[in-house]
Amino acid sequence: MHILLGMIGIVAAASYYFFVLKNAGKAANEAADMAMRVRGRIRRNAFRKKAEASVLSSVDDPLHAAAIVLLAIATEEQGVAPHLEEGVARQIAEIADGEKVEETLIFAKWALDQNITVPTVIDRLSETLEHRLNEAEKEQLCRMALAATPPPDRGPYFTLRMERLRRKLGLIVE
Repeated sequence: MHILLGMIGIVAAASYYFFVLKNAGKAANEAADMAMRVRGRIRRNAFRKKAEASVLSSVDDPLHAAAIVLLAIATEEQGVAPHLEEGVARQIAEIADGEKVEETLIFAKWALDQNITVPTVIDRLSETLEHRLNEAEKEQLCRMALAATPPPDRGPYFTLRMERLRRKLGLIVE
């Protein structure tokens, strides 16, 4: 009888350890899957940042850069509304020929359709604008952004974006 009890004990202990090790294997696989998902997310974010940078790094014309910045700031909260687009077009028309205004706006809308965030636009294009514009032109760009976005259409981030633009252009932040 004692031999039979010993055999049952051994079988019970073996099955217990079998299920414990099986569950530990599942837990290790789940942990590895989670690590791979995190790694994939990091890689996707890095790729997205490179893709955003590639669109903006090809912009070397200060007019196009200014139009993209103006349109990005003006349309951040509600998208490209016709009255905001017209406001940006009026501001661009002050510094460009009539023919170039439409072309510039089309390019700016295309660039912003690439799912680029407004802070990224400001950061990348202010590098181009900072070296190509003098102080008066930089101030004019900031005034144009204010004029292109009427006060009722300014979202909660508008002031932050304007401060960021002024800071990145090397102007005094008020």
